[in-house]
Amino acid sequence: MRRYRFKGANFIILVIAFVMFCGMSVMAQDYETGDIDRIYITCDKEMNHLTKAVYESAVIEVVKKDGTIDVSDNQAFVKLRGNSTLKAEKKPVKIKFSSKVSVLGMDKGKKWNVLANAFDKTLMRNALCLELGTKMGLNYISQTRFVDLYYNNQLIGNYLITEPVEAGTGKVEIDESGNDFLIELERERYESDVTYVQTKNGLRFAINEPEVPTDSQYKNIENYLMKVENALKTNRLSEYSKYIDVDSFINYYIVSEIFKAVDFNYSSTRFYVKNNKMYAGPLWDVDLSSGNASKTFYKDYYEGDISYKKLFCTQMKWYSYLIKSDEFINKLNERVKKMITTIENMYAGNGLGISRIDFLLKNFGRSFERNYESILDGGAGWSITKRYSICDNPIGLEFENHPKTYSENVLMLRNWLKNRVNYLRKEWAGIRNNKVEDLEAVKKSYNSIALSWYNSGEADGNEIWCRAQKGKYKLVKTIFNGYAGECTIKKLKPGIKYTFKVRSYKIGRAHV
Repeated sequence: MRRYRFKGANFIILVIAFVMFCGMSVMAQDYETGDIDRIYITCDKEMNHLTKAVYESAVIEVVKKDGTIDVSDNQAFVKLRGNSTLKAEKKPVKIKFSSKVSVLGMDKGKKWNVLANAFDKTLMRNALCLELGTKMGLNYISQTRFVDLYYNNQLIGNYLITEPVEAGTGKVEIDESGNDFLIELERERYESDVTYVQTKNGLRFAINEPEVPTDSQYKNIENYLMKVENALKTNRLSEYSKYIDVDSFINYYIVSEIFKAVDFNYSSTRFYVKNNKMYAGPLWDVDLSSGNASKTFYKDYYEGDISYKKLFCTQMKWYSYLIKSDEFINKLNERVKKMITTIENMYAGNGLGISRIDFLLKNFGRSFERNYESILDGGAGWSITKRYSICDNPIGLEFENHPKTYSENVLMLRNWLKNRVNYLRKEWAGIRNNKVEDLEAVKKSYNSIALSWYNSGEADGNEIWCRAQKGKYKLVKTIFNGYAGECTIKKLKPGIKYTFKVRSYKIGRAHV
C-alpha cells in the first residue's frame, strides 16, 4: 500500500471543504467486505465447552456482506442446540439477543437457531425445503439466511441462521393462552420439561405451545386429536375437512414426501390448531433427507438399492388414512400439476429462471467450498467424506458413500430430487382407492327398495347390480353421477330374495 504524507492543516481543510462542497459523509467500516454475511460470537467459554442447558454471556455481531454491522449486542447469549446434530463436531448453536432485533432483514426476534448442517454435505437441504414450503403456501415457515460463523475470531464454517419454531408475532401466530396449540410428533424422546400427549391411535406428540398447558388446555388438546383421528379414519373429505385445513395438509405432504426426511414418522413433524382448525406445519429439520440416509440404519427408506422410490411419509398414521381418500388424492394431483414448474425449478432451470440449487451456488458457493477447505488455506477444515453422525450412532445416520468432491455431492442431490419428483408424479397419479361403503336398504315396500351408500373416493358414476334368489347378478341401473349415493329399485316380485351390489367407476378405467 502506498502512503502519502500531507501537512496536517492543509489536509484537514481539504477534507472539510470536500464534505461541505459535495454534501457527502463517509461512515467507517469495522469489517472488510466479503462474499457472504457473517456472525461473530465472542465468548469466554470455548465452543466445545458450551452446553445445551445453559446460556453463556457473549458479544455477538452480525455483519453484512458489504462489511457494515447489522446487529451488535454486547449483552447477548449463546448455547448449543439440537439432538443428534448436537453431538457432531461442527456444533449447532442457539443465540439470544438482549432485545428483539431484525437479523439480515428477517422479522424481529430475540432467539435464533444457527444450524450447522453437519450431516448434509451440500449444506442446502434445509434451505431448499423451507423455501419450497413457502412457495407452496405453507404458513409460518422459518425465515433463513446463510452466513459464515466465527467463534472467538475462528471461522467455524457455513451456517444457516433461522427463526425458531415457536408461537409469536411473525412466527406461529396462535393464541396459546386459549384453545390454540402447536404439537410435534415425538415417538420416543423424553425431556423432563416437556408435556406429552398420546392419541388413542398410538401417536405421541410433544406439546410445543402452550409450554405448560393447564388441565383444561391439555384436555382440549386430547379431545381435538381424538376428533381429528376419528374423522381421518372415515376417508371422507366431508368429515375430515371439519377439523383439518386440507390444503395445508396437502402442501405439507407434497414437500415432505419429495424430500423424504428420515424423521417424518418419528420427530420434527408439526401441526398447529388455530381457531378450531388444524393446519400442517411448520416444516423443520431435513438435513437427513433426499437420499442422505444410511441404508444400514434406515432399512425401510430404500427399495432395493434405490432411495428415491417408495411412498414414505404415509407411514405416519394420519397420512396413511388420507392417502386412502380419493378426494384427497385428486386434490393432491391437482396441486402438483399447478405447482410443478416451481417444484422442478429446485433442481432445473425453467421459465422461472436458473434452478434454486444453482442460485444458491452462485450466491453462497464460495462459502460452501470454504467450509471444506483446510484451515491453513483459510477454510473451516471440515471433511467432505467423513460421516459426522457416527458421533451419535456407531452405524451412522447419513449416506454411507459420500462423493469425494463438493460438486459431486451437489450433483447427487440434484439428480435425486429429479428422480424423486418424476417417481412421485407417476405414483400419485396411479392411486385409486374408490370403493363403495355403508350400502344399506333405507326403505322397503312390497315391490321396491331404496338403497343408500357412500363412495369413499370420487367416481364418474355407479352401477347397481341385482340377483334374484341364487341366480346371476344382472345390471339393473346405471347412475351417471359419481356423487349420487342413493337410488330406488322398483318392480320387484314379492316373496323373492334379492341381493344387491353397487360398483362405482371412472370413465376410461376398469370398475372398482
